[in-house]
Amino acid sequence: MRDTLNIATRAPQPHTYEQSLRMFHDLDPEIYQAFDNLLSEKNDSDTVKLYKELARLETITQERHVQPDELIKKDIHKYETLKAQASKDDTKYINGKITQLYVALKNMEPRHLSENAILNQDVFHTDREYCGEKIISDCKFVDYALPGNRFLRIRFLHPDNAEHITGADLVYEQVNIETDKLRFVFLQYKTWNNGRIYFSQTPNLMPQLEKLQRTLCNKGFCRHPENNNLNYRFPVTTQP
Repeated sequence: MRDTLNIATRAPQPHTYEQSLRMFHDLDPEIYQAFDNLLSEKNDSDTVKLYKELARLETITQERHVQPDELIKKDIHKYETLKAQASKDDTKYINGKITQLYVALKNMEPRHLSENAILNQDVFHTDREYCGEKIISDCKFVDYALPGNRFLRIRFLHPDNAEHITGADLVYEQVNIETDKLRFVFLQYKTWNNGRIYFSQTPNLMPQLEKLQRTLCNKGFCRHPENNNLNYRFPVTTQP
């Protein structure tokens, strides 16, 4: 996969194995998950394997599901408490053990997925109980039936020219055949860091919001329907 990706993109720098793995998720999440599990199991350190084994045994003993990271965090707290009560000269091996446990904890974190992979997952591989039958699915949209002779189309704009023009990653379109009207929502995805979005880490956020402003609000679509005179007819097309 990595060699194929390097040939296809002709990038000046070879893609990392992590970037190549993410391609598996875009192509088939089930293949990705199976491959990721295999890699994780094969590359686990002895510390990770130990705590996974301890977690399985603790699950049986305590009759509740015990996670390996729970046990690691408990031991980290124990060693750091002991360290706080000792002098620096007495904590050489404890420091090494704490570092080892933090590395093991980091290795247990889920593999980071690209924004493109997350979008693909949300659009094409998410069960939507509020929707009826999936009518058609293409590489750029998916259509669902809704009650009352209505339909929902989810358009996938990322990362094509449509996103660069509108500033949106996805568009939700609800079509009512009887009234010949359309309701829509434009969405821009951003990954959060501990429940926050840092503008300094997402320099493209403001330009994308400005594009959404020009595409929608500046053309009157942000006003309540009762307060504008827009009465557009729409063709149902497969192109954004």
